Amino acid sequence: MLILDKTKNKVKSEPFTVSVTISKENPLSYFSLVRDVTIPVKEGTVPQDYSISIAFEKTKPGAA
Repeated sequence: MLILDKTKNKVKSEPFTVSVTISKENPLSYFSLVRDVTIPVKEGTVPQDYSISIAFEKTKPGAA
């Protein structure tokens, strides 16, 4: 997870791992993750000044 302010400066970064098994025989998998996130906001800002990004990375050889 990456949180940026309106000037694209990093406010907070918090990587985490979710284990999911997807095989050629069963190429679909479902997962969910619920987390509480605290965002340090500056005085005078509004919610629109921040963006939250979530990205998926393959970590095992052969992952697509």
